[in-house]
Amino acid sequence: MSQNDRQGLFERLQNTLDANRASTPEEALAELELQLSGEPPRPEWSEPILEHFIERLEAAAGVCIRIADSSQLLEAFEAALKTGLQGSDPAPVGIAPHPALQQLAWPAEWQVSSNIDHAQYWKAAITVAHTGIAESGSIVLPSGPHRPTTLNFLPDLHIVVLSADAVVEYMEYAWVRLRADGALPRTVNIITGPSRTADIEQTLQLGAHGPRQLFVILVG
Repeated sequence: MSQNDRQGLFERLQNTLDANRASTPEEALAELELQLSGEPPRPEWSEPILEHFIERLEAAAGVCIRIADSSQLLEAFEAALKTGLQGSDPAPVGIAPHPALQQLAWPAEWQVSSNIDHAQYWKAAITVAHTGIAESGSIVLPSGPHRPTTLNFLPDLHIVVLSADAVVEYMEYAWVRLRADGALPRTVNIITGPSRTADIEQTLQLGAHGPRQLFVILVG
C-alpha cells in the first residue's frame, strides 16, 4: 500500500468516526459525562430487587417459588416436581453434588441420585445457582464439581435453588461475584427462562436445546 493509499484510508476512517459522533451540544455533554463517570447507563426500576427479579423471571416463562429458609426446600421441591411433571411419579430425580443438596433428608421414594452419568435419563434435575440477575431474571451457573453443566441442559425440568442474598441488580455485578471466588471456571451458563427457539417458521418451541420448564426456588 502506497503512502497516498494509506493516507486516504485514514481519512475515510476519520470521516466515518466524525459522522458517528454527537451532533448536538446535549449529546456531546452526555458522551463526556459517560466517559468521566466510568459507569455505563443502566435500566432502573422502582420495586425492590427481589420483586424485579421475579417479575423478569416470570416474563421469560420461568416459575418462582419463594420460601423463608432451607428447612422448606423439600416441600418446595415436591411442589415444583408435581407441577412440572404434571403429577407423575417424580422418581428418579438428579441432584447436583452440592453441599446444600447433599445434606437434605430426601424421601426414599424419590430415588435421588448424583450420578451424572445417568443425567440423560432423568426427567428432572435440581441444582444450586451461584447468582441471580434482577435486570433480566437470569440465573448464573458456573461449571464445577458442585454444579455439573450437564444438569443444566439434559433433563426436561430444571429446578434451581437461589439464595435471596445472591441476587444482584446487573450482569456486571454477577461477574464481580464470580471473580471474588477466585479463578473463573471453564464455563459460565447464564440462563433466562426455559429453553426456546423460533427458528422454524417463526413458531415458538420450548425445550429445543434444554429444559422445557425452569423453576427457581428463592430462599430467604
